[in-house]
Amino acid sequence: MCDMSLACSLRVLHTPRSIAFLPHPAIHHRVLVERSCRVLDQRTCCGAACFTASQSVSQQDYLQSWTQQRAKQLQNCRVDSERDVPVLLSSTSAQAGQTLLSVPESTWISLQTVRNSPIGSSVEALEPWLQLALFILFGLADQKSDWSDYLLSLPSSFSVPLLWEEQELALLEGTQLLSTVQGYRDFFEDRWQDLNDNLFSQAPSLFPQDSFSYDRFLWAVATLRAHVHAPLQGAQVALVPLADLVQHARDGNAHWKLQPAGFGRHQSLLVESKRELRAGTPLTMDFGPDKSDAQILLDYGVLDADNPQVRYLNWHACGRVQDHLVPSM
Repeated sequence: MCDMSLACSLRVLHTPRSIAFLPHPAIHHRVLVERSCRVLDQRTCCGAACFTASQSVSQQDYLQSWTQQRAKQLQNCRVDSERDVPVLLSSTSAQAGQTLLSVPESTWISLQTVRNSPIGSSVEALEPWLQLALFILFGLADQKSDWSDYLLSLPSSFSVPLLWEEQELALLEGTQLLSTVQGYRDFFEDRWQDLNDNLFSQAPSLFPQDSFSYDRFLWAVATLRAHVHAPLQGAQVALVPLADLVQHARDGNAHWKLQPAGFGRHQSLLVESKRELRAGTPLTMDFGPDKSDAQILLDYGVLDADNPQVRYLNWHACGRVQDHLVPSM
């Protein structure tokens, strides 16, 4: 049984096909990292803590507004929004196991949030990840939404391969990641076409064409994928504002942790320190301890090139290559 392949965490939708064997794992990994860093260098960075995207001045303003509204959640950390990308920093020295940030469930964008929205009844039969992706687009179109400041603070462009230009993807020629990206794009395009024919066109007041175009849909999917982490994935998928500012590093200094609620109370998502931290330290965590660098790049658009996890997408370990796949977000 394969426990490293991306295919093992995805649901197969179409008939698989075979491809030529991949190069030696170490060579493949080095080529993937080097070529991907060439793209990330142009877009953001490729170092110990690569960031997913840069923000415009207006997006920084929206983030500052959202942060001010949620100041009580920032127990022992602060948001530095003056950089190219916002960074969550420890505001004081911290001990291992100390709570740095606590985000109550009532401020997550969850399936309950979608159910309570005007589009709730229209999308309730869809997969959880798809409901949230459509809510992102709906919330952006509804400037009066309680979530508008947060949604408007999300970067308008990402370094995830799903959104790379063709000349950037060409650098991945010869790597399995390129085939994976193409399969994802095919799947999401088919999914959007189905939604456009059977949902958007039936309720244009809820799903206006300019807000729910294919390009906007793909951006929303990429945005969701780049902001969700365990344990809030799959059927429990949720966006957690502020906590999603923790950046990726294989040797992360923090982690996400759910705090169970008492009777009649919502649970909270905590960001806890894993070791002693000095004030002003950027908070990082490993976005996928069981994932290869290629999987992290695919989902989040980041690489920790200074501390790579030497694994790669080897679908031949499962005996075959799956062609069109849907992520289990």
